[in-house]
Amino acid sequence: MAGEDDWSGFTLKAYVDALFTEKQRQVDHALTSMDRRLDQMNEFRGQLADQAKNFMPRDEYVARHEDLTARYESLRASQQAMREEQATEIGAALSRQRLTSVAIAFVTIIVSVGTVVAIIVTH
Repeated sequence: MAGEDDWSGFTLKAYVDALFTEKQRQVDHALTSMDRRLDQMNEFRGQLADQAKNFMPRDEYVARHEDLTARYESLRASQQAMREEQATEIGAALSRQRLTSVAIAFVTIIVSVGTVVAIIVTH
């Protein structure tokens, strides 16, 4: 008499096979998921490696930065020299203008005095 609780060799084998099949399916699913995840990680690593190829090495950056700083300082010094030269030229031009104004004023005074003398002499 075989009841439901009777485990014959065939029923036990079918049960173990079913358990094994289910566990194998779960393991296969986990492996597939892990493979996908690893593929994504490798792709990300590849992207990082590609990106790193475009980065400027620190030594090259420092050299270029120092070069640009030197150029900037040179341009700044040249600009300052030009400003000083312009200031000197403007100062010289203003001095010439003042001298010319004084000369014109002096000539005007002399002409005025001459005119006054001429008027006095003729009267």
